[in-house]
Amino acid sequence: MRGARKLGWLVLLVVLTAACDTTQPLQLDEQTFALNVRGLGGVVPVYNVYDMFEDSNGDGAADDIDGDGDGDFFLWCKSTTSTANASSVPFGYTIEITILREGTTEREMVTSTAAMTDTSLNITDYDTQVPNIPGVPPTLAPITEGVHTYKFENGRRRSAANITVAAATSNPLSTAVPGTYGIGNGLCSLVFYGPAVIDAPSGNAYPLTFVLRKGDTVTVKAIRATDAFPNGVPIQLPSNVALVATLNSDGRPVNVSGSFATDPGQGPNASFAFTFRSF
Repeated sequence: MRGARKLGWLVLLVVLTAACDTTQPLQLDEQTFALNVRGLGGVVPVYNVYDMFEDSNGDGAADDIDGDGDGDFFLWCKSTTSTANASSVPFGYTIEITILREGTTEREMVTSTAAMTDTSLNITDYDTQVPNIPGVPPTLAPITEGVHTYKFENGRRRSAANITVAAATSNPLSTAVPGTYGIGNGLCSLVFYGPAVIDAPSGNAYPLTFVLRKGDTVTVKAIRATDAFPNGVPIQLPSNVALVATLNSDGRPVNVSGSFATDPGQGPNASFAFTFRSF
């Protein structure tokens, strides 16, 4: 388990510019803002991915009309020589978000206290991009182990940071013949970190939304986790990750000045903080 960390924040004042590329935030008395946190940096492996099913009745089709057990799908990952820049990789971090309402002196906590502890498991988003690499075979040759025959269909490419790939931590062949069908030869991942999440009092919301009224001030503080989560499982994806936050209004990025990203070269405990004042 990782030890507790003492956080020291450098708070940057982020002010709304006179113009916005899309719409002027806070033209109304109040407006909803959304915070996204992404993990960026490095390239990730790309797999050929297939839906895998046991062809119990030998008809070659994934059906369960006659109750023969067909239709139970698993994910099969096959290594390639390709890599891709992911739109985001899952990465652990702690975060504190507070709002100082106009005319008040007490800050309102937007995140839960769990989100600020070293044992929390806030996760940045997963990759949403599909690698544009042609030539993936639509099927693989069937594999038979004992009395079980498995077939593969719907070939496509996904990166190791894709949520469906990261969540595929087992398949029947990897379980039945340990060591034979490992990562990149059937198995996709060893551990699933969970869905992208910012731990908020209202529930595990992602992206996190909050309402600002004119004159309110929101402060965001975040720090990257170390290279292992509290359960001791090391992060398989790039450890040299920058933590980047984006603030959106009405689905569009708010045009602000200031920095809200960590430098990937600063190490696992790099942090950032920014304050946004609604005028």
